[in-house]
Amino acid sequence: MPVPDSPAAAPARIPRPAKIHFGMGFVGNNLMVIGLESLIFPVFSLYLGLPPALIGLALIAPRVWDGLVDLFIGRYSDNLRTRWGRRRPLIVAGAIAAGLAFALIWMVPASLAQNHAATTVWLIATLLLFWTAQAVFYVPLEALGMTLTPDYHERTVLMAYRSFFAKVGQLASAWCFWLVESGYFGTGQAGAVNVGWLWAGLIVITCAWPGILLRDPNPTTAPGPRIRLLPALQAILRRPVFLRLSGFLIFASGSMSISSGIHFYTNLHYVAGSDAAFAARLTGVGTSLNIISGVLALPLVSWVSGRVGKHRAAQLAVALTGIGSLLSWVLFTPRHPWLSLGVTPFIGMGIVAVYQLYFALLADAAEESALETGQAAEGLFSASTNCLAKLGQAAALATGGVLLGWIGIEGRDFKPNADQLHHLRLMRMALPALLAFAAVACLHRYPLTRDRLESLRAHATPVGAP
Repeated sequence: MPVPDSPAAAPARIPRPAKIHFGMGFVGNNLMVIGLESLIFPVFSLYLGLPPALIGLALIAPRVWDGLVDLFIGRYSDNLRTRWGRRRPLIVAGAIAAGLAFALIWMVPASLAQNHAATTVWLIATLLLFWTAQAVFYVPLEALGMTLTPDYHERTVLMAYRSFFAKVGQLASAWCFWLVESGYFGTGQAGAVNVGWLWAGLIVITCAWPGILLRDPNPTTAPGPRIRLLPALQAILRRPVFLRLSGFLIFASGSMSISSGIHFYTNLHYVAGSDAAFAARLTGVGTSLNIISGVLALPLVSWVSGRVGKHRAAQLAVALTGIGSLLSWVLFTPRHPWLSLGVTPFIGMGIVAVYQLYFALLADAAEESALETGQAAEGLFSASTNCLAKLGQAAALATGGVLLGWIGIEGRDFKPNADQLHHLRLMRMALPALLAFAAVACLHRYPLTRDRLESLRAHATPVGAP
């Protein structure tokens, strides 16, 4: 069966400059996504006084919207035909829009800042704009990466570059809150606005980079078979490999999302004794160590994957993050606050391996679909699993916010009692670990191996054959 615009048309080995151009886009993606996560609770809770439960609920609609928009962007990019390829124009347009939207989030007018309802509406509206722009950039970039090589192990190497550059963006974003608290850019919300504009410029440059410099291996302008959203989506949702990968991503990303707000308050009120400046410094150092350990693990991930297979390596990786969460019960202590950094290598190595291997597995799954159906739809395939994962992330974020509200954690000038601190520690330990081990179960007896993929290629009809 012919497979137009399939990864098999790309060279098996990707030149190093192309890997770097591809990776630069993920510097920008983490500048905006991790930057948002780093500032959302400090700015809207500590500076503007919103209760964390309200912030958690405000995050739901934009993330659900983001997941749905991914589907339409994926279909649109699969069908797009331009002289620059299917993906690159969207990457550049999304990069510019996402940078501007990121800056807008923190610019709550003074006339609204004293009103919780008005501030919440501003947060929801700007997040809707931000996640729409991020989808326009991210879905085509991920789909373009799927087509850069057909080689089973070269995909893992490409995703190692992706992970390395993503960690660079994460390292920078780890210090967002510290930059605001430092006073170099102003204090309180004013400092957050100025840091937001600095980040906006960096986002535009790094996110547009692959759209400008990375070449599409299949830059066809000839019209191909149109991909219809609902039939294609139904076919994808029936694929066992897709369902397993989606479940893995939902639980793995949910494990990280549910801990974001809970970790912030545990770190602030329990480990740092409610000292925001010390908590910001501790977060910056901890995230930096997280990133360093993740980068050092990249060669090990590729080595383990080559020995035991991608899916088994992915199971080991997400289990490592679960173990790190369990260790927080012992290592998070106000007597020795820097001991909390002992958790970070487990989280850092686990997270980088999870995403490196997941996206390599996703590229294999997209090729399997193309080989079996004769229709290359990398954008929609990627968007579909991202949509389900983002719905899971929205549920995890909302659950975390609701649980914080349930135990009585509030916003500005709040001092928790001993029972509230105990519940914070318990949630920080148990919830991420439970979701991580659920992700491990999703890849049990995973069916898509290298031999299976090579067998499908051997029986596929070359493009243009009668």
